[in-house]
Amino acid sequence: MTLRILGTILFLASSQMAMQGAAIFVANSSFEEFDPLVFGANTGLPDGTGLTARPTLCGTLNPAGFPCVGFGSAWVQDDVASDSAGTQNPTDAMFNTAIPDGEHIAYSNGGVVYQTLLTSLEAGLTYTLNAFAGERADVGGDLIGTFYENQGYFIELAVAAANGDFASRTTLARTSYGIFNYQSINAPDSTRPGYGNWIPISLTYSALNVDPTRSLMIVFGGSAVQASFDMFSLSDDSAAVPEPSTLALAGLALFGLTALRRRRS
Repeated sequence: MTLRILGTILFLASSQMAMQGAAIFVANSSFEEFDPLVFGANTGLPDGTGLTARPTLCGTLNPAGFPCVGFGSAWVQDDVASDSAGTQNPTDAMFNTAIPDGEHIAYSNGGVVYQTLLTSLEAGLTYTLNAFAGERADVGGDLIGTFYENQGYFIELAVAAANGDFASRTTLARTSYGIFNYQSINAPDSTRPGYGNWIPISLTYSALNVDPTRSLMIVFGGSAVQASFDMFSLSDDSAAVPEPSTLALAGLALFGLTALRRRRS
C-alpha cells in the first residue's frame, strides 16, 4: 500500500512538471507601459479616458498632454482611419469585476490590433495563448442593434507573412464571439462575458512541419462599441520548468521509495 501511495505522488509530480510551459515574451502584455520617448513624463491615463490614433477622434478621446496614438507601446492598430482602438483607464462604472491586471486595458471599437513577437513558430511545439475579454456595463441597452448586441470580439494566434503585410499573415488559431468576418479557426467559439464582467480566453495550437517558421503574432479586435481586453500571455511546451513545490513533492516520493527498498533488503 505504501509503495502504491508513493507511486501516485511521483505520477502527480511528473504530471505537474509536464504542465509547466516556457513563457514567451509579450511586450506591454497588460497595457500598463507608456514609452517615455513618446509620452514624456506621463505614466498613466486619467480615469475614464483612452488613447486613440484615429485622427477624427484624437481631440475627444486623448486627454491633454497625450499624443495621438492608440497604445502606450508595442501594440499596433491595422487601420486607424475608420475604426478606433487603444489603451484605456476604465472607471468603476464600466466593470462590475476587477480589472484582470493593473489599471489599464485595451479597447476596440471595431479596430484590429496586433503585436509581432520576437519568437518564431517552431514545429513540434504546442503553444498556449491566454487573455481576458471584457464587456462594459455602462453603455447602451439590451435591444437588438444597440451596444451589447453588436459587441463581438476575437482573439487569435498567428504567424507573420514573409512580406510583412498584416492581411497576409497565417492564422493558427482564433476564437470569436459574434463577429462574422473573423470566425473561429482551430478553436471553439468564445462566449459573451456578460454586463460588466471579464472572462478568461485560452487558445492552444500544436505547430506542424508545414507551418511557416516566422514570427508569432497576437491579434485581437472587436466588431462595434466596445470590446475590452487585458492580460495577454503566451507559452510553449519546449521546456517543462517544475515549480519548487513540485520538485519537493517528487523528492519526497523518491526519498520514500529509497527508504522502503532499503528496509526490504
